[in-house]
Amino acid sequence: MDFEYYRSNLHELNKWFKTLKAPNLNEADTRFHIIDQLFLKCLGWEKDDLKHEEALDSEYADYTFYLANRRVMIIEAKRESITFEIPAGFSNRSEYKLSSIMRDNADISAAITQAIGYCNSRGVEFAVVSNGPQLLAFLAHRNDGVSPIDGKALIFTSLDAMEKNFFLLWQMLSKPGISERRLTLLLQNDSQTVLPFKLSATIDNYPKVSRRNELQTDLQIVSELILENVNKADDLIDSFLQETYCNSGALSQYALVSKSILDNRYALLFEENQNVPVVKSATTKKGIDPEVFAESLSARPILLLGDVGAGKSMFINYFMRIEANEVIKKSFTLYVDLGSKAALASDLKEFFLDDLIRIFQEKYSIDLFENNLVRGVYHSELAHFSKGIYGSLKSSDPQS
Repeated sequence: MDFEYYRSNLHELNKWFKTLKAPNLNEADTRFHIIDQLFLKCLGWEKDDLKHEEALDSEYADYTFYLANRRVMIIEAKRESITFEIPAGFSNRSEYKLSSIMRDNADISAAITQAIGYCNSRGVEFAVVSNGPQLLAFLAHRNDGVSPIDGKALIFTSLDAMEKNFFLLWQMLSKPGISERRLTLLLQNDSQTVLPFKLSATIDNYPKVSRRNELQTDLQIVSELILENVNKADDLIDSFLQETYCNSGALSQYALVSKSILDNRYALLFEENQNVPVVKSATTKKGIDPEVFAESLSARPILLLGDVGAGKSMFINYFMRIEANEVIKKSFTLYVDLGSKAALASDLKEFFLDDLIRIFQEKYSIDLFENNLVRGVYHSELAHFSKGIYGSLKSSDPQS
């Protein structure tokens, strides 16, 4: 859209109107010569966006404007002789109390009431009453507990006023302006905040099932044949995560803090020379220092929560294999899949213990039942037994 193009069209419309010797247009002339030209050539609307004389319960609205197949604005056209009288001393304003305008002009009051009725029966928020060179726009359907008549109206008293304040006219009544509901923000700024429409309200015939296109089918085939098997191929998963994982800002921060927690948690085990205590600032220009935060949590468990499909498992895999790989190499990591693998297990405790035994055997070549390992683990208990009153049983009755 070319903003200056529409401004120039309004200038030409205003110049043509001033050439009329006795502009006393009837309702049909008003609609054809001015309103159609104003909204279609000066405010960016298209013919397909509006319907003339749309009927509902035997009531005909002069103009009904649509966006995404949803009614958004109704215009009630009147003959040019019905004018909007503005009180003396207030002609430089564009916003007026709607009830005040209706109180002093019976014809305008009847037109406003008629427009409100059309909008309420059709669920339309914006209403306009126009005699051609003048227009009055207001909120006919509100959800803030305020009656439309108690609200404000935006008034342009002439085509000169529209041309002089074209930016305001465009912001409020153009196709993009109505789409962004700027008139609501202008006329309802003294009341409570209005909840926006649900996005589903702009979808025709919602809810409905959309037919699957070729791209969706191809992606499903790729996911079934390739992506689901990547996690099962241990030699591919590292390169897959390295090349395809998208680290968002929040996840990147969590990974940094988690890595720092692991570093501090195992520092005493991996470092031969312990550092002396130091004093450092707990905050930086970017907020809390991740290292200080990690040190305070180094003795606590880390719990990762999220909805199904949020990416928890993939984040853990990426963190263990890529982000904190150097730290993880110095530790024993036990990853037990309680989702797909344990779903059919009859005894969860037995499955868990069996899987831990399998992980130690396959990943670290450690047999948890190996004689020296078991005796090393229970060394203190065995030594305590040997020195106790039943220690002689080792020689006299080894079987028991």
